[in-house]
Amino acid sequence: VRLGKQGVRFCPASGRQYHSLRGLFAPIASRLHYVCENGAVVFGPGDPGPILAKETMEREQALELCREILDMDGCEVLISGAGISYLCPKEEITEDIVKVSAYCRRGSAEAEPVLAPRWRRIWRVAVAGEKWLDFTAADKGKGVRALCRALGTGLEQVLAVGHNYTDAP
Repeated sequence: VRLGKQGVRFCPASGRQYHSLRGLFAPIASRLHYVCENGAVVFGPGDPGPILAKETMEREQALELCREILDMDGCEVLISGAGISYLCPKEEITEDIVKVSAYCRRGSAEAEPVLAPRWRRIWRVAVAGEKWLDFTAADKGKGVRALCRALGTGLEQVLAVGHNYTDAP
């Protein structure tokens, strides 16, 4: 709040979904911008905030990736749209796909060498935890640049702090 009074904007950037990030910042959630889904969706302030930028995955390729994940023993798929997530293949996907996540019971370290070589040529691949592997058409750097364009702010006015190699872009 004090930073906001000084003209400083705070924007969480995460692989998390919008509603999850808003929950983390509940007391001030409607005042913040958000870079969600590893940079694939950028939201402005509000309740809910408007989508300022969205980087979608080509649907047929994303669904092909889903089938490949589901063919792996012990893996499940979570597909994210800007406002909802789908368990594949149980639901009809009505939104643009912004992220495909593989949940691997035996660990992402086992799935990453199988899935990443092919799909890294098309999308960003991020180990998102011990059992999660995320695929997007964006990264957090791309999301921050989209936010800057929406706000008319130059990158030289931005400070980014991260805790993981997926924050490097």
